[in-house]
Amino acid sequence: MSGSGDDSSARLSILAIGVGLGLYGLVLAWFGQALLDHPFAARGPLLTLAGVLGVAAGALAIAAPAFAGLLLVVVATCWFGFGFLFADGATLWVYIPLALSIIAIVLAFRVAGASEVLTASDRMSIWVGKLAALTIVILTVVVCYEVFMRYVLRMPTRWGYDAGYMLYGAGFILAGAYALAQNSHVRADVIYRFWPPRVQASVDMVLFLLFFFPAAFFFIYQGYLFAERSWMMREFSSASPFNIPVYHYKTLIPIAGMLLFVQGIAELIRAGLCLRDGQWPPRVSDVAEIDEQVREGKIPSSIAGTLTTNDIEAAERPGGGRSG
Repeated sequence: MSGSGDDSSARLSILAIGVGLGLYGLVLAWFGQALLDHPFAARGPLLTLAGVLGVAAGALAIAAPAFAGLLLVVVATCWFGFGFLFADGATLWVYIPLALSIIAIVLAFRVAGASEVLTASDRMSIWVGKLAALTIVILTVVVCYEVFMRYVLRMPTRWGYDAGYMLYGAGFILAGAYALAQNSHVRADVIYRFWPPRVQASVDMVLFLLFFFPAAFFFIYQGYLFAERSWMMREFSSASPFNIPVYHYKTLIPIAGMLLFVQGIAELIRAGLCLRDGQWPPRVSDVAEIDEQVREGKIPSSIAGTLTTNDIEAAERPGGGRSG
């Protein structure tokens, strides 16, 4: 870890790069077509996103370098996407901000430290996951209302179907990063769980680099094009007579991809720490199993109800706990 003087210089460098990249992206978003006369400059939403997040990263550089680094990951992804979209015409005015973004990411992660980056990423994914969980509550109200109107009053709504699939879809895709942060995705770990931690970490790193990050990038890339076309044509739903706009809804696709990509960076760092230390670093937990909370005294066994004293004692014995 560097000294306080080096940290201060690094934070100021991140601040300068972030604000500079942000203003650069916003200027291109607003005046790019007039200045450059290139179809690349027509990608206003992506340029605006890169600009806004660049300024936000600069603002966070002093107080929260870990969050600044995570935002800069998204900024770098945007600029990489620009170059990927226009590989035949993307010149230094695209590659220079990409290189600066990567430099700022390295500085931010170096200042914050690996553990702080992991904590920041996990907390961000948990916050988004909890926000996405609210869609289930709203969906429940919508479905109950629709059932009442349809089968009791015989007056079905025109908007119930559209609202239902949009709420469900939004909750589903936005919870992806949350599930990754909580290690809750379904996996075939029949053999994996018996490997030493370093072997597990090695396999995870290879799989993330070969499959996860390319898939996440194309999720962002195709999702952006999908949403962009929807915005350009002001797309409306044809599934019901209500004709509700859907371009806002489709914008969630690249956003969900970016959240997954950022959490994937954290998982890659987590695997690297496991390779170095021989054990997995802790995660920021959102929920815990009932038996764990009972053993820690957070929930009385009489309230838990599903566990008996014998169950708890058996779980506390060596080898009696839940398998990984």
